[in-house]
Amino acid sequence: MKKRTPGSGAASAARQKPPAAGPRRGQPSGDARRVPPPGDARRGQPSADARQGQPPAAGRATSAPPRLRGDRQPARDERSRRAEPRHRPDLRLLLDDEESVRREPAVLTRRPGLDQLEGRNVVLEAFRAGRRVRELLLDEGAGLRGTLAEVVEQATRQDVPLTRSPRQELDRLTLTGTHQGILAWAEPRDEGTVQSTLDELQESGATPFLLLVDQVQYEQNLGAILRTAEAAGVQAVIVPKSHNALLTPVVRRISAGASEHLPLVRESPMAALAAMRRAGLRIVGADEHAPAGFDEADLTGPIALVLGGEHKGLSEPVRARCDLLVSVPMRGRTPSLNVSVAAALLLYERVRQERAQQRRRAATIAPPPFEPDPD
Repeated sequence: MKKRTPGSGAASAARQKPPAAGPRRGQPSGDARRVPPPGDARRGQPSADARQGQPPAAGRATSAPPRLRGDRQPARDERSRRAEPRHRPDLRLLLDDEESVRREPAVLTRRPGLDQLEGRNVVLEAFRAGRRVRELLLDEGAGLRGTLAEVVEQATRQDVPLTRSPRQELDRLTLTGTHQGILAWAEPRDEGTVQSTLDELQESGATPFLLLVDQVQYEQNLGAILRTAEAAGVQAVIVPKSHNALLTPVVRRISAGASEHLPLVRESPMAALAAMRRAGLRIVGADEHAPAGFDEADLTGPIALVLGGEHKGLSEPVRARCDLLVSVPMRGRTPSLNVSVAAALLLYERVRQERAQQRRRAATIAPPPFEPDPD
Protein backbone atom coordinates (compact mmCIF):
# COMPACT_ATOMS: atom_id res chain seq x y z
CA MET A 1 0.00 0.00 0.00
CA LYS A 2 1.23 3.44 -0.90
CA LYS A 3 1.66 5.69 2.07
CA ARG A 4 0.02 9.10 1.89
CA THR A 5 2.26 12.01 2.61
CA PRO A 6 1.20 15.44 3.92
CA GLY A 7 1.94 16.94 0.52
CA SER A 8 -0.22 14.53 -1.47
CA GLY A 9 -3.92 14.33 -2.21
CA ALA A 10 -6.45 17.13 -2.06
CA ALA A 11 -4.30 19.33 0.09
CA SER A 12 -1.52 19.17 -2.50
CA ALA A 13 -3.92 19.86 -5.31
CA ALA A 14 -5.29 22.83 -3.47
CA ARG A 15 -1.82 24.23 -3.16
CA GLN A 16 -1.22 23.75 -6.87
CA LYS A 17 -4.24 25.86 -7.82
CA PRO A 18 -3.40 29.45 -8.62
CA PRO A 19 -4.49 31.73 -5.76
CA ALA A 20 -7.55 33.79 -6.36
CA ALA A 21 -7.10 37.51 -6.46
CA GLY A 22 -7.82 38.56 -2.90
CA PRO A 23 -8.72 41.95 -1.58
CA ARG A 24 -6.13 44.58 -1.15
CA ARG A 25 -4.80 45.13 2.35
CA GLY A 26 -7.28 46.94 4.50
CA GLN A 27 -10.29 45.95 2.30
CA PRO A 28 -12.85 43.29 3.25
CA SER A 29 -12.92 39.98 1.46
CA GLY A 30 -15.53 39.02 -1.12
CA ASP A 31 -17.62 37.12 1.45
CA ALA A 32 -17.49 40.03 3.78
CA ARG A 33 -18.53 42.41 1.00
CA ARG A 34 -21.54 40.24 0.21
CA VAL A 35 -22.82 40.41 3.82
CA PRO A 36 -24.96 43.54 4.10
CA PRO A 37 -24.61 45.58 7.30
CA PRO A 38 -27.58 45.71 9.67
CA GLY A 39 -28.31 49.33 8.69
CA ASP A 40 -28.02 51.48 5.65
CA ALA A 41 -24.81 53.17 4.69
CA ARG A 42 -26.09 56.31 6.28
CA ARG A 43 -25.40 56.27 10.00
CA GLY A 44 -28.46 56.13 12.20
CA GLN A 45 -30.86 54.67 9.55
CA PRO A 46 -32.68 51.37 10.32
CA SER A 47 -32.11 48.28 8.25
CA ALA A 48 -34.44 47.14 5.47
CA ASP A 49 -35.97 44.43 7.71
CA ALA A 50 -36.65 46.94 10.42
CA ARG A 51 -38.34 49.34 7.96
CA GLN A 52 -40.62 46.52 6.75
CA GLY A 53 -41.49 45.49 10.29
CA GLN A 54 -39.84 42.09 9.86
CA PRO A 55 -37.46 40.59 12.40
CA PRO A 56 -33.89 40.37 11.24
CA ALA A 57 -32.95 37.30 9.27
CA ALA A 58 -31.47 34.36 11.13
CA GLY A 59 -27.75 34.61 11.49
CA ARG A 60 -27.73 38.29 10.62
CA ALA A 61 -26.05 40.39 13.27
CA THR A 62 -28.27 42.92 14.95
CA SER A 63 -25.36 44.98 16.32
CA ALA A 64 -22.57 46.76 14.55
CA PRO A 65 -20.74 44.71 11.90
CA PRO A 66 -17.67 42.85 13.06
CA ARG A 67 -14.49 44.85 12.87
CA LEU A 68 -12.47 43.79 9.87
CA ARG A 69 -8.82 42.92 10.10
CA GLY A 70 -7.57 46.05 8.45
CA ASP A 71 -10.06 48.39 10.10
CA ARG A 72 -8.13 49.53 13.22
CA GLN A 73 -8.01 53.28 12.81
CA PRO A 74 -11.00 54.03 15.10
CA ALA A 75 -9.34 52.18 17.96
CA ARG A 76 -6.13 54.19 17.48
CA ASP A 77 -8.11 57.42 17.36
CA GLU A 78 -9.83 56.54 20.61
CA ARG A 79 -6.53 55.75 22.31
CA SER A 80 -5.05 59.00 21.09
CA ARG A 81 -8.03 60.90 22.49
CA ARG A 82 -7.55 59.24 25.85
CA ALA A 83 -3.88 60.11 25.79
CA GLU A 84 -4.52 63.80 25.17
CA PRO A 85 -3.88 65.90 28.33
CA ARG A 86 -6.84 67.54 29.95
CA HIS A 87 -6.59 71.31 29.92
CA ARG A 88 -7.58 72.87 33.23
CA PRO A 89 -9.74 75.97 33.09
CA ASP A 90 -8.08 79.31 33.53
CA LEU A 91 -8.57 79.83 37.26
CA ARG A 92 -7.29 83.37 36.98
CA LEU A 93 -10.77 84.33 35.92
CA LEU A 94 -11.74 84.17 39.59
CA LEU A 95 -10.57 87.76 39.89
CA ASP A 96 -13.48 90.15 40.02
CA ASP A 97 -11.77 92.98 38.17
CA GLU A 98 -9.46 91.79 35.42
CA GLU A 99 -8.69 95.30 34.25
CA SER A 100 -7.08 96.20 37.57
CA VAL A 101 -4.40 93.55 37.08
CA ARG A 102 -1.22 94.57 35.28
CA ARG A 103 0.00 91.84 32.98
CA GLU A 104 3.23 93.27 31.60
CA PRO A 105 4.83 95.72 34.01
CA ALA A 106 7.43 98.06 32.58
CA VAL A 107 10.06 97.44 35.26
CA LEU A 108 10.24 94.66 37.84
CA THR A 109 12.75 95.43 40.59
CA ARG A 110 13.01 94.97 44.32
CA ARG A 111 11.40 97.67 46.46
CA PRO A 112 13.91 99.32 48.78
CA GLY A 113 12.52 100.32 52.16
CA LEU A 114 9.85 97.60 52.09
CA ASP A 115 9.87 94.07 53.47
CA GLN A 116 9.94 91.45 50.72
CA LEU A 117 7.60 88.56 51.50
CA GLU A 118 7.96 85.28 49.64
CA GLY A 119 5.72 82.23 49.71
CA ARG A 120 1.98 81.69 49.90
CA ASN A 121 1.68 81.17 53.67
CA VAL A 122 3.95 84.11 54.44
CA VAL A 123 1.93 86.52 52.33
CA LEU A 124 -1.39 85.19 53.58
CA GLU A 125 -0.36 85.49 57.25
CA ALA A 126 0.85 89.03 56.57
CA PHE A 127 -2.65 89.95 55.41
CA ARG A 128 -4.21 88.20 58.39
CA ALA A 129 -1.88 90.00 60.80
CA GLY A 130 -2.91 93.37 59.39
CA ARG A 131 0.33 94.19 57.61
CA ARG A 132 0.17 97.02 55.11
CA VAL A 133 0.96 95.20 51.86
CA ARG A 134 1.87 97.65 49.12
CA GLU A 135 2.22 95.41 46.07
CA LEU A 136 1.72 91.82 44.98
CA LEU A 137 3.54 89.97 42.17
CA LEU A 138 1.95 86.76 40.93
CA ASP A 139 3.12 84.05 38.55
CA GLU A 140 0.93 84.36 35.48
CA GLY A 141 0.69 80.59 35.15
CA ALA A 142 -0.34 79.91 38.75
CA GLY A 143 -3.79 78.45 39.35
CA LEU A 144 -5.89 80.44 41.79
CA ARG A 145 -6.95 77.83 44.28
CA GLY A 146 -6.36 77.12 47.93
CA THR A 147 -4.03 79.50 49.72
CA LEU A 148 -3.23 81.47 46.58
CA ALA A 149 -6.90 82.14 45.91
CA GLU A 150 -7.30 83.47 49.45
CA VAL A 151 -4.27 85.72 49.00
CA VAL A 152 -5.71 87.20 45.80
CA GLU A 153 -9.06 87.68 47.52
CA GLN A 154 -7.38 89.57 50.36
CA ALA A 155 -5.43 91.69 47.88
CA THR A 156 -8.50 92.65 45.84
CA ARG A 157 -10.45 93.42 49.00
CA GLN A 158 -7.73 95.80 50.21
CA ASP A 159 -7.06 97.32 46.76
CA VAL A 160 -3.47 96.08 46.69
CA PRO A 161 -1.90 96.48 43.23
CA LEU A 162 -1.51 93.06 41.64
CA THR A 163 0.87 92.25 38.79
CA ARG A 164 1.01 89.03 36.78
CA SER A 165 4.40 88.20 35.39
CA PRO A 166 6.25 85.23 33.88
CA ARG A 167 7.78 82.91 36.42
CA GLN A 168 11.26 83.81 35.23
CA GLU A 169 10.77 87.32 36.59
CA LEU A 170 9.90 85.96 40.05
CA ASP A 171 12.94 83.68 39.88
CA ARG A 172 15.07 86.74 39.20
CA LEU A 173 13.65 88.74 42.12
CA THR A 174 13.45 86.02 44.76
CA LEU A 175 15.83 86.06 47.72
CA THR A 176 14.93 82.62 49.05
CA GLY A 177 14.74 80.55 45.87
CA THR A 178 11.30 79.19 46.83
CA HIS A 179 8.76 81.90 46.12
CA GLN A 180 5.90 79.47 45.29
CA GLY A 181 4.73 81.76 42.52
CA ILE A 182 4.10 84.85 44.66
CA LEU A 183 6.05 87.84 45.98
CA ALA A 184 4.80 90.78 48.03
CA TRP A 185 6.19 93.98 49.48
CA ALA A 186 4.91 95.33 52.79
CA GLU A 187 5.60 98.19 55.18
CA PRO A 188 8.21 97.36 57.86
CA ARG A 189 6.93 96.38 61.28
CA ASP A 190 7.47 98.33 64.49
CA GLU A 191 9.91 96.41 66.68
CA GLY A 192 9.07 97.98 70.05
CA THR A 193 11.06 97.47 73.27
CA VAL A 194 11.15 94.93 76.06
CA GLN A 195 9.72 97.44 78.53
CA SER A 196 6.79 98.32 76.27
CA THR A 197 6.07 94.62 75.80
CA LEU A 198 6.09 94.03 79.57
CA ASP A 199 3.79 97.00 80.13
CA GLU A 200 1.27 95.64 77.62
CA LEU A 201 1.34 92.21 79.26
CA GLN A 202 0.78 93.76 82.69
CA GLU A 203 -2.20 95.74 81.44
CA SER A 204 -3.76 92.67 79.87
CA GLY A 205 -3.14 90.51 82.94
CA ALA A 206 -1.28 87.82 80.96
CA THR A 207 1.56 85.83 82.49
CA PRO A 208 4.80 86.87 80.73
CA PHE A 209 6.43 84.19 78.58
CA LEU A 210 9.34 85.66 76.63
CA LEU A 211 12.23 84.23 74.63
CA LEU A 212 15.68 85.77 74.26
CA VAL A 213 17.82 84.44 71.40
CA ASP A 214 21.50 85.24 71.91
CA GLN A 215 24.01 85.01 69.03
CA VAL A 216 21.98 82.82 66.67
CA GLN A 217 23.62 83.26 63.27
CA TYR A 218 21.75 81.08 60.77
CA GLU A 219 18.54 82.36 59.26
CA GLN A 220 17.06 78.87 59.03
CA ASN A 221 17.47 78.35 62.77
CA LEU A 222 15.95 81.71 63.64
CA GLY A 223 12.97 81.05 61.37
CA ALA A 224 12.37 77.63 62.92
CA ILE A 225 12.63 79.10 66.43
CA LEU A 226 10.08 81.80 65.60
CA ARG A 227 7.64 79.24 64.23
CA THR A 228 7.86 77.07 67.33
CA ALA A 229 7.77 80.05 69.69
CA GLU A 230 4.57 81.42 68.17
CA ALA A 231 2.93 77.99 68.30
CA ALA A 232 3.92 77.56 71.98
CA GLY A 233 2.42 80.89 73.02
CA VAL A 234 5.54 83.04 73.40
CA GLN A 235 4.50 86.70 73.58
CA ALA A 236 7.72 88.25 72.23
CA VAL A 237 11.16 87.26 70.96
CA ILE A 238 14.22 89.38 71.73
CA VAL A 239 17.36 89.37 69.59
CA PRO A 240 20.54 91.46 70.05
CA LYS A 241 20.92 94.79 68.32
CA SER A 242 24.02 93.43 66.63
CA HIS A 243 21.79 91.09 64.63
CA ASN A 244 21.98 92.92 61.31
CA ALA A 245 19.03 91.29 59.59
CA LEU A 246 16.26 90.60 62.05
CA LEU A 247 13.61 89.41 59.64
CA THR A 248 15.04 88.51 56.26
CA PRO A 249 12.90 86.88 53.56
CA VAL A 250 14.53 83.56 54.46
CA VAL A 251 13.58 83.92 58.14
CA ARG A 252 10.00 84.71 57.20
CA ARG A 253 9.91 81.84 54.72
CA ILE A 254 11.17 79.28 57.25
CA SER A 255 8.77 80.54 59.92
CA ALA A 256 5.88 79.83 57.51
CA GLY A 257 4.27 83.16 58.37
CA ALA A 258 4.48 82.75 62.16
CA SER A 259 6.83 85.74 62.34
CA GLU A 260 3.94 87.96 61.19
CA HIS A 261 2.03 87.27 64.43
CA LEU A 262 4.95 87.35 66.88
CA PRO A 263 6.30 90.64 68.28
CA LEU A 264 10.04 90.94 67.68
CA VAL A 265 12.33 93.21 69.70
CA ARG A 266 15.90 94.14 68.85
CA GLU A 267 17.60 95.13 72.07
CA SER A 268 20.83 94.60 73.97
CA PRO A 269 20.71 91.33 75.93
CA MET A 270 21.96 93.06 79.10
CA ALA A 271 19.27 95.75 78.93
CA ALA A 272 16.58 93.16 78.12
CA LEU A 273 17.59 90.91 81.03
CA ALA A 274 17.61 93.86 83.44
CA ALA A 275 14.10 94.92 82.37
CA MET A 276 12.75 91.39 82.69
CA ARG A 277 14.33 90.93 86.11
CA ARG A 278 12.74 94.18 87.36
CA ALA A 279 9.37 92.89 86.17
CA GLY A 280 9.78 89.73 88.27
CA LEU A 281 10.52 87.22 85.50
CA ARG A 282 12.77 84.24 86.20
CA ILE A 283 15.61 83.91 83.70
CA VAL A 284 16.22 80.31 82.60
CA GLY A 285 19.11 79.66 80.22
CA ALA A 286 19.81 76.61 78.08
CA ASP A 287 23.39 75.36 78.54
CA GLU A 288 24.71 71.98 77.47
CA HIS A 289 26.94 71.71 80.55
CA ALA A 290 24.21 72.44 83.13
CA PRO A 291 23.70 69.59 85.62
CA ALA A 292 19.91 69.97 85.78
CA GLY A 293 17.77 68.62 82.97
CA PHE A 294 15.15 70.84 81.39
CA ASP A 295 12.39 68.47 82.52
CA GLU A 296 13.53 68.74 86.16
CA ALA A 297 13.19 72.52 86.41
CA ASP A 298 10.05 74.47 87.25
CA LEU A 299 9.20 76.42 84.09
CA THR A 300 5.81 77.74 85.17
CA GLY A 301 4.90 81.32 86.03
CA PRO A 302 6.46 84.51 84.62
CA ILE A 303 9.56 83.35 82.80
CA ALA A 304 12.07 84.22 80.10
CA LEU A 305 13.92 81.43 78.31
CA VAL A 306 17.38 82.24 76.93
CA LEU A 307 19.02 80.38 74.04
CA GLY A 308 22.64 80.66 72.92
CA GLY A 309 24.24 80.56 69.50
CA GLU A 310 24.96 77.57 67.29
CA HIS A 311 28.68 77.30 68.05
CA LYS A 312 29.40 79.10 71.33
CA GLY A 313 26.15 78.72 73.25
CA LEU A 314 25.37 81.39 75.83
CA SER A 315 27.84 84.22 76.16
CA GLU A 316 29.47 84.51 79.58
CA PRO A 317 27.73 87.79 80.57
CA VAL A 318 24.32 86.33 79.68
CA ARG A 319 25.05 83.05 81.48
CA ALA A 320 26.05 84.95 84.65
CA ARG A 321 22.69 86.76 84.71
CA CYS A 322 20.52 83.65 84.44
CA ASP A 323 18.66 82.49 87.54
CA LEU A 324 18.81 78.86 86.42
CA LEU A 325 20.67 76.85 83.76
CA VAL A 326 19.18 73.68 82.27
CA SER A 327 20.40 71.18 79.69
CA VAL A 328 18.98 68.57 77.35
CA PRO A 329 20.17 65.07 78.37
CA MET A 330 22.21 63.44 75.61
CA ARG A 331 22.36 59.64 75.50
CA GLY A 332 24.27 59.10 72.26
CA ARG A 333 27.61 60.26 70.94
CA THR A 334 26.23 63.52 69.54
CA PRO A 335 27.41 66.27 71.90
CA SER A 336 24.49 68.67 71.38
CA LEU A 337 21.30 69.40 69.48
CA ASN A 338 20.47 72.04 66.94
CA VAL A 339 19.46 75.25 68.69
CA SER A 340 16.00 75.21 67.09
CA VAL A 341 15.41 71.65 68.33
CA ALA A 342 16.55 72.58 71.85
CA ALA A 343 14.22 75.58 71.73
CA ALA A 344 11.27 73.35 70.82
CA LEU A 345 12.00 71.02 73.75
CA LEU A 346 12.21 73.82 76.31
CA LEU A 347 9.22 75.76 75.00
CA TYR A 348 6.92 72.78 75.00
CA GLU A 349 8.16 71.59 78.36
CA ARG A 350 6.88 74.92 79.63
CA VAL A 351 3.55 74.28 77.86
CA ARG A 352 3.33 70.79 79.37
CA GLN A 353 3.98 72.03 82.90
CA GLU A 354 1.45 74.84 82.58
CA ARG A 355 -1.23 72.41 81.36
CA ALA A 356 -0.47 69.99 84.21
CA GLN A 357 -0.72 72.84 86.73
CA GLN A 358 -4.07 73.93 85.33
CA ARG A 359 -5.41 70.37 85.59
CA ARG A 360 -4.30 70.14 89.22
CA ARG A 361 -5.98 73.44 90.04
CA ALA A 362 -9.19 72.30 88.39
CA ALA A 363 -9.12 69.05 90.35
CA THR A 364 -8.70 70.84 93.71
CA ILE A 365 -11.78 73.01 93.21
CA ALA A 366 -14.42 71.37 95.39
CA PRO A 367 -17.89 71.00 93.88
CA PRO A 368 -20.74 72.87 95.57
CA PRO A 369 -22.35 70.99 98.48
CA PHE A 370 -25.30 68.81 97.59
CA GLU A 371 -28.61 70.15 98.85
CA PRO A 372 -31.49 67.67 98.64
CA ASP A 373 -34.81 68.84 97.29
CA PRO A 374 -37.14 69.60 100.23
CA ASP A 375 -40.06 68.02 98.33
